[in-house]
Amino acid sequence: KAVDEQIAKEEKAKSDPLEAVKKAQAEIEKLIKDQKDTKEKTEQTKGTQTEKMPNLAKEEKSLAKRTEAVKNAPLPDDKAQEPLTKAKEAMDKASKALDDKKGMESVKNQTEAIKKLEEAKKALDEKRAEIEKRRDQIAKLEKAAEKLDQLAKEQQKVGDEARENDKKGDDDTKQLQKEQSEIKPEARKVAEDVKDLAPKAAEKIDQSGEKMEATSEKLEKKELDR
Repeated sequence: KAVDEQIAKEEKAKSDPLEAVKKAQAEIEKLIKDQKDTKEKTEQTKGTQTEKMPNLAKEEKSLAKRTEAVKNAPLPDDKAQEPLTKAKEAMDKASKALDDKKGMESVKNQTEAIKKLEEAKKALDEKRAEIEKRRDQIAKLEKAAEKLDQLAKEQQKVGDEARENDKKGDDDTKQLQKEQSEIKPEARKVAEDVKDLAPKAAEKIDQSGEKMEATSEKLEKKELDR
């Protein structure tokens, strides 16, 4: 079951841009932490404890490999690609310096790697915010569409009842006027909610509001067409 859940999670990350960004963010955060740890241990060698450098070089090579994997993962935006490439290059230089027993030179490259990882993280943070904002906008539009569908049905009901009353010669339109007056503010609210997201949709809603106004006037005058 755990394996199946992991496979499902991986598949979702491939197809869902937001999940892909979240996964990359988490990996980069780990890379930043681990690179800082390796840098601190390298600094502690003071450039003279060369016996510790081979293990540190292995850690640095592992970081470079993980960074390469994140860079090669499918992402909805390529702004993180360049800093990740630069981070990997700095890690390669750092590991080579450690192989050559040049601890302090390695620290300089490790610092550069951290800087580039943080740039990549910032790019992904911005992309995530963009995706989440867009999804929020889509959710609002979907909610508006549902509300408009409901209002359209209510408007149709008022019209049908008015025509039925007119056929029967029933002059009591107060209840219908009340129902109509309740629909109009709802339509205006929907238009207000979507005007920044979809101006054309808001314009059409306003036009519907004008039709509702006309219907109200006809109800008041008892002149609704048969």
